[in-house]
Amino acid sequence: MCSMPSNDLVDRGHSFGQDVTEIILRRWIATVGAQVESDEPIYELSTPAVDSGIPSPAAGIMVEVFVQEASTIVKGQILATILTDAPAN
Repeated sequence: MCSMPSNDLVDRGHSFGQDVTEIILRRWIATVGAQVESDEPIYELSTPAVDSGIPSPAAGIMVEVFVQEASTIVKGQILATILTDAPAN
């Protein structure tokens, strides 16, 4: 069993309304290894009603992504891991 270090933040995707049944991860804006800032858009989601850039929940380094672009996702699905205590450049 793999446990996640306590300094990693897991992004579980954005919450849209209850009526939204199809959410597609259109593209990653941030890439693995990139420094991201809190509230900086890191990926785009698409629903039948709207396309939206989704902000990072915290500052850190994007260390892993779990979903490929153009994939359908479900609410609460783990999308990425951000190392939140990464040293500043």
